[in-house]
Amino acid sequence: MLRMEHITEILERIGLTKGESSVYLALLELGSSTTGPIIDRSEVSASKVYEILDRLARKGLVSYITKEKTKIYTVQDPKQLIDFLNEQERKIEKNKKAISDIMPQLMLRKESGSPDPIAQVLEGKKGFINSHNKLVESLEIGEGYYTLTIGPISKIFANYFTEFTKVRTERKTKMWIIYLKDAWDMKKSKLDERRKRKDFYPKICHQEALIPFHFTIVRDACLITFVSDKIVSVIIRNKKMVEGLKKYFEFVWNVSKIPEGYQEFKGELF
Repeated sequence: MLRMEHITEILERIGLTKGESSVYLALLELGSSTTGPIIDRSEVSASKVYEILDRLARKGLVSYITKEKTKIYTVQDPKQLIDFLNEQERKIEKNKKAISDIMPQLMLRKESGSPDPIAQVLEGKKGFINSHNKLVESLEIGEGYYTLTIGPISKIFANYFTEFTKVRTERKTKMWIIYLKDAWDMKKSKLDERRKRKDFYPKICHQEALIPFHFTIVRDACLITFVSDKIVSVIIRNKKMVEGLKKYFEFVWNVSKIPEGYQEFKGELF
């Protein structure tokens, strides 16, 4: 059986506030009640309980009747939560369509404004995913993708990179990747999956000091990601700076080893 804290967390995840979750669960146990017992059981202040009950009523989760000038509140069938979620989905789809409709105007405004800055800093998992998506969205069929990766990035974003591999394969993007040893060391099934990849040229670097961070190069842009107590990603769009990182990539590539079962890549990297 789920703990009450976990149930509350799920209710908050679907869009209820902490106060709404507490009042809803209290009324679920009471069935029907005036505000007094609801306040006692939910531990929500009297000054807020009426506003919260009104919000729950607007969401279709609570109803009430007035008896002798006193409101008696009744919780609706918990299945009403599914209807609430369905309504949220309809609103999201409606808003997505509205944004899609105005996207050409938004892009036009952006293009007419100042150019992208030389460097942009983004934090957290979403920051990395958004910056990586932005970096690779311009990749055309057959272009090169160069990355040097560390263990934490490979593990934290394993599912994301699995999906990216599918996109890369569809675009026939050639990938040169240098793994730090702990980033390469995976389960046998994962290693077998890697061997099936097309246009995939890996190497393993056994010198940890040479790879202090994760970075990816696409054309004249680069994404550098640091992992410590938080994830910080920096997109750099400066030709000279990226040229320097390309030379660094070549240096690490030349001192790294080809994994067993792979052919040596012969040709120019860039």
